[in-house]
Amino acid sequence: MGCGSAVVADAAMIEEIVLTERKLLALDMESYAVALATSLSTTPTKRVEFFIVKSVVDFANSLKGDTHHDYSCYVSAAFVKKFVDRYYRQLFLDNASLDF
Repeated sequence: MGCGSAVVADAAMIEEIVLTERKLLALDMESYAVALATSLSTTPTKRVEFFIVKSVVDFANSLKGDTHHDYSCYVSAAFVKKFVDRYYRQLFLDNASLDF
């Protein structure tokens, strides 16, 4: 998945991007904003960590719509819950070197 600062709903633009990024399967702009905000919030002594969970709901073309948004929100939330249930202790509680 690629990310950028603009919505791309033009098939010609997608084709142009795919020419240089042949493995690109999806584009997202919201995660770009989160990554930019965390990079601007990071200091030399404190790095802001984050991870993004997204579900792809359309093909970034003129047929974009909201049909699958509710389901994709559910799937993303279910993944985060499963991830936290499985790895929270390992990532945060058992790792004394992490400074939160």
